[in-house]
Amino acid sequence: MECPFCEEFATGLLPNEYSSLVPSRELHRTENFAVLADISPLLVGHLLITPIAHKLSFGAMEPELRSELDELLVETLDILNESGRRTVILEHGSAPTHDAGACIEHAHLQILPADIDFDEALTKYRPRPVGSLWETEKWSSRNCPYLYFQNATGEMVVADRLDGLPKQFIRQVAASALGMHLANLSWDWRLNILGENLVSTITKYEGRWRKENS
Repeated sequence: MECPFCEEFATGLLPNEYSSLVPSRELHRTENFAVLADISPLLVGHLLITPIAHKLSFGAMEPELRSELDELLVETLDILNESGRRTVILEHGSAPTHDAGACIEHAHLQILPADIDFDEALTKYRPRPVGSLWETEKWSSRNCPYLYFQNATGEMVVADRLDGLPKQFIRQVAASALGMHLANLSWDWRLNILGENLVSTITKYEGRWRKENS
């Protein structure tokens, strides 16, 4: 199956079903990564950082690209945190044998400018503390899927006992914490696009990254 992210990067366009809202959701690009507005932001400022080349997870990323991503991530968090908002970072780390709950098996960090507590929701999936996003290489090297979570104070965990993990786990937990009713499926981007949040995110954040990174 064609990867939607790869197609979007190749054409510069959104799929037809979303293009009536905005022609593009790409906010910034470095040599190897792109910052995108989530296609259906749960709140204004819900962003994705994704490699332009197809990778299943950030754990599978080449070590020589890590400093570029680290710099981009710091700049992105600075932009989101300007107004004092606290930010969490999450990833469905897909592997060849398991998608880790992701709908698109192309690595993407979800960045949410809200102090959302995932601790209780992660408990059943065996979370373990890590010191860096790049420790996820331990899971990727064994072709093991994982969930990565960095809370608003910078503490990080990886969970890897993923039996029974639902699709869009991250969105479901975040939506519930933000007061959305899960039963009406308004959080499910495949069924419902939060178009006002998408347009507002692009309007608010386009052009905010340093040009020299391009």
